[in-house]
Amino acid sequence: MSNGQTILDEMEFEEKTRGMSDRKLLEFTARQYYILAIFANKTEKRVTGLENRSRRAFGLTGGAGAFIGAAIAALIDFIIRR
Repeated sequence: MSNGQTILDEMEFEEKTRGMSDRKLLEFTARQYYILAIFANKTEKRVTGLENRSRRAFGLTGGAGAFIGAAIAALIDFIIRR
């Protein structure tokens, strides 16, 4: 459910779009679409980069992190029991 500010922003947006001429509205829509297309292109490149990473690298990194975490937990346990 949207909060009060979002509803006010939507109402203000609708008021402004109703007051625009057809040309102004088309220019506004084209500008917003262009900004969205640039954002989508950047996001696509980032997602593709993440998807193309080696699963072996993820496994090695996760395994090393788990090993280090277990070593720290064992060290803390050793210190506490002494």
